[in-house]
Amino acid sequence: MNEQESLGSASPGDDAQRLYLVFLARRKAGEDLDLDAFVDQHPEVAEELREIHKGCDDWYSREIDLLKKCLEMSGTEDPPRVLGDFRIIRKIASGGMATVYEAKQISMGRRVALKILPPHLAASEKAVKRFQREAQAGGRQSHPGIVTIFSMGEHEGVSYIAEELVEDGTTLADNLEKFRKDKKLPKGYCREAAQVVAEVADALMYAHQSQVIHRDVKPSNILMTREGKPKVGDFGLAKVEDALSLSRTGDFAGTPFYMSPEQALSRRIGIDSRTDIYSLGVTLYETITLKRPFEGKTSHEVLKQIIFHEPSDPCRLNPRVPRDLANICLKAMEKEPKHRYQIMSDFADDLRRYLNGEMVHAKPIPLPARFMKRVKRHPVISTAILVVVCALLSVAGVALWSQSRLEAEREVKNAIAAFMMQLFSSPDPDWMGRDVKVVEVLDKKADEIDRAFPDQPVIQAELHKVIGDTYEGLGLHESAEKQFRTALEIRREQFGAMDHRTLQVQFKLAQALMGQGKLPEAEGFIPDVLESWNEDPGDAHEDTLSVKNALAHTLWKKGDLVAAERLYQEVLKKRSSLLSADHIDTLRTKHDLAALISERGRHVEAASLQTSVLEDRKRILGNDHTDTLLTMNSLGVTCRRMGEFDDAEVLLLQALDSQKRVLSKQHTHTLATMNNLARLFEDTGRLDEAIELRREVVDNGLEFLGSSHPLTLQWENNLASLLFRKGDLLEAETLLIQVRDTMRSNPDTVYPERFNWLYNLLECHMRQGRFAEAEKLSHEILNDCRECLSEDDPLFIHTVVQLSLACMKTGKHPKAGKLLKDAVERAQETLPIENDDRILLHNFYAQCLFEQELFEEAIEQTRACYEGLKTKKSEHADAALSRLITVCTMAGKKDLAEKYRFLRKNSGNSADE
Repeated sequence: MNEQESLGSASPGDDAQRLYLVFLARRKAGEDLDLDAFVDQHPEVAEELREIHKGCDDWYSREIDLLKKCLEMSGTEDPPRVLGDFRIIRKIASGGMATVYEAKQISMGRRVALKILPPHLAASEKAVKRFQREAQAGGRQSHPGIVTIFSMGEHEGVSYIAEELVEDGTTLADNLEKFRKDKKLPKGYCREAAQVVAEVADALMYAHQSQVIHRDVKPSNILMTREGKPKVGDFGLAKVEDALSLSRTGDFAGTPFYMSPEQALSRRIGIDSRTDIYSLGVTLYETITLKRPFEGKTSHEVLKQIIFHEPSDPCRLNPRVPRDLANICLKAMEKEPKHRYQIMSDFADDLRRYLNGEMVHAKPIPLPARFMKRVKRHPVISTAILVVVCALLSVAGVALWSQSRLEAEREVKNAIAAFMMQLFSSPDPDWMGRDVKVVEVLDKKADEIDRAFPDQPVIQAELHKVIGDTYEGLGLHESAEKQFRTALEIRREQFGAMDHRTLQVQFKLAQALMGQGKLPEAEGFIPDVLESWNEDPGDAHEDTLSVKNALAHTLWKKGDLVAAERLYQEVLKKRSSLLSADHIDTLRTKHDLAALISERGRHVEAASLQTSVLEDRKRILGNDHTDTLLTMNSLGVTCRRMGEFDDAEVLLLQALDSQKRVLSKQHTHTLATMNNLARLFEDTGRLDEAIELRREVVDNGLEFLGSSHPLTLQWENNLASLLFRKGDLLEAETLLIQVRDTMRSNPDTVYPERFNWLYNLLECHMRQGRFAEAEKLSHEILNDCRECLSEDDPLFIHTVVQLSLACMKTGKHPKAGKLLKDAVERAQETLPIENDDRILLHNFYAQCLFEQELFEEAIEQTRACYEGLKTKKSEHADAALSRLITVCTMAGKKDLAEKYRFLRKNSGNSADE
């Protein structure tokens, strides 16, 4: 077999043709067979199957008899004798993607390999472009390790590529298959393998310098000459850096077994020359072990292995593999591109260091790093990975007063890493989901800590902290609180209450409490931390600024927006100076500040700030980072508040789609965005869509956060408000009663929105005529309001009005009158005459007095209501004037009534005239 058979090495290509015939036969027999499912069962020829199907779908409509004819044409033993400038000598190979002939170029008098696009692919635009791309990518390169492309053309509708003919050659894949059958490797095999791969790396480095990324490096695309020298062929999937890209986001480019993780995730952005380094690392792995690192029955299984699992140590599969060579291989195959060799020549240089007996740069992966790799296979806790890493690294700072401090520190780190590796060796949770198995594993391991490390409190505290961090990353604040409390108790005993490490855990505990809405308790833990850190490490230190940022958040949630904004501004200024304007922590504060400004009604200012943060986060963190999506959501909310509904919907839908994919449908960030989208639908009159979304948010909140979580209660209230608006009063009231009962059962938890929630329930009672219940609830709300709201607060005033109305409905007019009289007197002292709430009070007090037939007093209140409406130039002023005339008439003040009738006819005059 010569080198051109690498295109499919006649076996994969023939297999693809045969398998596709099987697929069509089964379909024609009436079997409901899906192409994707069939292709997934044959990952080794997946690409060939798809290309055959594409061509036949376009040209032959998948008729089996015509397909057979097509395939016979592509594999005929009697091709045309002459094709343009080339005389055909013999067929070399027939693959799914091309048929290769040995030919003689007449004008040059040289023998070439002539690669011809089969008829069944000629109608496929994608196949033709790939064929052209191979010629373009290969034609710009001239290197002894790359198969030379001589020319490309078309003759009578037949596309061809003329390339270098490697006589009597084989592919690296053929050689590996031979060794697998022999089950015995020759002496010096690993050194020869390293030499071959180093030479391939040289060739690919040349390609990269020519702005070409291969993207399909694998043993069957590495040709071996009769002298044992490798040549890289088949650039059909190559990416030419300075040419227009032919691929789109989500394109599936490459052979599954050799794909890099970024290819497996279908990421267009981020695929660079390091993708080839990974694939060549896989090729080296298979060469020295005779086994591929990731296997599976379907393409999906293979890709999942690539994304989530680490390869086995090559030394375990083949004990004869030298440790240095195994380390080189594993470094090339790092999941994260930044941890691989950064350029192909570095890979080649390290291989030659190994061959020369020098010290290689690739090092064994330490235990803590192996632990982190294990954690990263579980995307469910991806949001907690950063804090877990920090926690593990911070162990090095634990004060262990012994002569062998470094050894003791190493022992602590290794003990923690080993414990956590055991934790995450449990079955994988669902991709990007919050599978309950993960929580069960965390719960179980948390209970084992003290038994696993008796008389080792430092390790116990650190593990409780690490698991607490993981719970916090999952949004399980209550579980995190338990772990942080245990860690805090141990650290206080070991290091003292004011030790920096103790205060770190204390701050984490405060954050967990904040996440549950327990703001007073959380605030109780913050002052000690802030006071200590203001002194050491200082008020401008990042740790101190983190505490201040959290304190600003608590002020916001307590309703002190002015103080919160002032503190955010202080933190932003110091972080910008200390870190930089576009540091991730600076952007976090800027994001929080913008959201607060938007809530305060300064929407244009907020939108400008959020747009800036969004651009910076996209540039620094990427489009799908959770922080980027949070800002996208916040900007969408601000656009909605400004009435820019189209822009808001685009932003919220984009954020929601990415959050479902990156985080999960149940993550709190995803649910918050869904809730904001529902509010947009509500504002634009799409009530049915809004209700559907709000129901989904509530169901997920109840399941994954619990009924007492502040967010769950907020979402239930939102749904109830919408149902109330639709007229579904009974269901709205049922929801709101649940919210009220939950709040009452958690007296230690502060729910900042509690007044609004209770007020909505109050309105439900009133609308349904349940005035006695409304009166009772009004008293409860008023008592709560008096503790933290001023008596001229709109919510306080509206509650007084509702209570008074309930009293009037039950015949308690004197009680209603006293409440309203007191409220009116306060409003007259603090609110201008045109204030809506003051006008409301005058109106209801006038009604209460009128119903008691206290007409003279009613005149005064009705007149005040009219004057307020006239001052603000309200359209309701005329109606108020009519009521004033009626009241004057009922009071027997005929002259005064006549005066106001005259004023109504001459509306330009004032009542004083």
